[in-house]
Amino acid sequence: MSSQSWSMAQVTDLLTSTAEISNLMSVVVVLAGLLVMLVFLLKLIYQDLADGDGSGVTKVNVKTPQTVMTRVDVPFTLSLSSSFLPRVALTVSAKCSYSAQIYWAVPISTFHHLLRAPWPWFFKAATSSHSNCQIFPGCQSEVRVSNPHQDREFSLECPPDLQLGQAPREVYPLVVVLVKSDSHVIEDLTEVTALVFIIHLKDSSCPIPSQILSTYIRQGAGLTQLRPLYVSEDGAPGEFSDTESAEDSETEDWPSAAGLRARCVVCQTGRVNRVALPCRHASTCHACFDRLKSRCPMCRGFISSYFLLFPDPVFPRAPDSDGSDESPAPEAPRTWRSMWREFNVRLNTAMGLREN
Repeated sequence: MSSQSWSMAQVTDLLTSTAEISNLMSVVVVLAGLLVMLVFLLKLIYQDLADGDGSGVTKVNVKTPQTVMTRVDVPFTLSLSSSFLPRVALTVSAKCSYSAQIYWAVPISTFHHLLRAPWPWFFKAATSSHSNCQIFPGCQSEVRVSNPHQDREFSLECPPDLQLGQAPREVYPLVVVLVKSDSHVIEDLTEVTALVFIIHLKDSSCPIPSQILSTYIRQGAGLTQLRPLYVSEDGAPGEFSDTESAEDSETEDWPSAAGLRARCVVCQTGRVNRVALPCRHASTCHACFDRLKSRCPMCRGFISSYFLLFPDPVFPRAPDSDGSDESPAPEAPRTWRSMWREFNVRLNTAMGLREN
């Protein structure tokens, strides 16, 4: 009986000590979890401080992709000089021989369908003087053939029975088609063969100022709409065609609308080099573009891609003692931010994490 009581007392002591140990282990585990959480929070806070942003949010840097543009030479230019109906004055310049056709009151519903017509048929219709061969249905078609020339003004007489209708109109008031001569067999997508201008005309029923609404270029079988670029130089916006804004030579100057080099709106020293898409604002240099965090500094719109106005500048390296330029660039001085970033990268690698 005594031996049985003694064994029961031992079992009771063992269970009691085990319970005390389990409580101690629970406290240790909770304290260890709190310590790990504290270290993780400190890591996030100091990472934001090292990045120069105290917002408390970890940033993920995503590199904006580049869209490669092809340089094309547009041989025609057209501007609207005056539009006091019933007369319209257009200023045209051309680098090659061309044919011009003028259409009044072109139905919008059929315009875009005929605009994408096969190029041989389009060329034949644009260079024919027969009314049954015209490209777009309209009140009047007129053919003008001219050699290369500088700015020349053409005066157009509006048809007396022209009916444009109330706003919003169902017709384009005026469509001008300029076609490069002897281009009926051209299918090269880098050579411009025709330009199509859609012109709005102000009248009593639609008081919106007269202007060129859209410009389309045909490159053989290809069709592209010209879109303006928005460049700011001392507060004066300028517009340039994005098809003309391809890579220039490294020594070629790219002027702004004021005849000056456009400067970066961020650093105010570098030349504007990159155009954000889809907003088409050209406002930053190559060095400041990556600091935009995929947001346009002009409109705050999201930047999905970009293209170059001219190649990025190449900075010359310091020559070696033997005169060669193969010496590596000097390393940047180490700061507490760079050391902390290096430590952070190694810690993330050890934990199986990877920065984007």
